[in-house]
Amino acid sequence: MKNSMKLIIFILITFFLVQSFGFRRQKEYCSLLAKCELPFPEADCPDSLRTGIKKLDYNEKKCNESKRLIEKGVPTTNYIGQKLFGFLGQKYRVDYEVIETLPINAAQFEYLLSDIPLAAKIVNAFQKTKYMAVYLDGEQKKYWRGNNGKNLTGEANLIAGGIAEKKLIYFGFGIVKILKWKLKGQVLFDFQYKVEEGKPIAYELNVVVFPGGAVVNAIMNMGLFKRVVKGKIIDVFTDITESAADMNKLSVEEILNKYKWNKEEVEKLKTLTSLK
Repeated sequence: MKNSMKLIIFILITFFLVQSFGFRRQKEYCSLLAKCELPFPEADCPDSLRTGIKKLDYNEKKCNESKRLIEKGVPTTNYIGQKLFGFLGQKYRVDYEVIETLPINAAQFEYLLSDIPLAAKIVNAFQKTKYMAVYLDGEQKKYWRGNNGKNLTGEANLIAGGIAEKKLIYFGFGIVKILKWKLKGQVLFDFQYKVEEGKPIAYELNVVVFPGGAVVNAIMNMGLFKRVVKGKIIDVFTDITESAADMNKLSVEEILNKYKWNKEEVEKLKTLTSLK
């Protein structure tokens, strides 16, 4: 087979897979938007795909969740929107809510939020951990992949909000290892925080995990499992705040001696430590 023909076949297969993956929950997607009276592409959502998912109640609470996301700027018709609302429209899900405070300088916290890989390195320097994070979209810094070196792995794409709004909404994929289980699924993170002079940062994190089926859904909804996952989420924030506190006790020179930093990171650390 000629190389040009191989290339054409490869492109066609790739196109088919992308389209199939994007609409693998097409009925869930179409039913959710139609029954909640939200915008949807009629060409992709015939009547047969708007009949609803069995045993799923499209009540006010269910619809308001999607409406709030749309109001925050999440589109319904692009690739990410189709994928996200397809998962929101499925029957299985697990909800986590974390409401806590962070004893950290607000300016430093927001600087670290805007540079996740730097935050990971700082945590490693002070906590002797093995966090890893990298941006997958270059200078845009909206799509990153990371892990805590132990039992949490995932990637997240900023789909709405930002530091200016003090609200960030991520949609991505996560894997968590707990005891004998290694569970994976799509994840929606809705993180918002409040800054008040002289007070710790108050934050609220709502996490929705979309398991692939009834068995995984049952495991992830277990009270013990939910408490463990919630604890692991809090541990990440604790690592960040404790590292920032330890960092502020040292001079820049002492910080630079604690870890291997490249030239760009050295400049960033100087900026970070100057924020008070």
